[in-house]
Amino acid sequence: MGTIAAATQNLALTLGTLSLGSIFAALAALLGGSAGMGWDVAAGYVLLVSAICAWYTASALMFEGVLGRALLPVGTTERAQKAPSVAPGEGEPGVAKGQ
Repeated sequence: MGTIAAATQNLALTLGTLSLGSIFAALAALLGGSAGMGWDVAAGYVLLVSAICAWYTASALMFEGVLGRALLPVGTTERAQKAPSVAPGEGEPGVAKGQ
């Protein structure tokens, strides 16, 4: 469910690969077999890709917060591009500063 909800916040790739890697790891634990073969290796590679995606996403969001503009592209959705940038006032949710 978290992966679906994160699709609007550009985290779907990170959480999707994390979910897939966890599923592969669970299958490796349930089905058994020798270590270093089959589901263990697949889970390791997918979780490595997930870690790289998480690092990139975190770096992109950190740079955007510090610089105020997107330095590393993360594929902003249409919904996020159309959303107005409104900063809430002190203790007044939904009220823009300066109004």
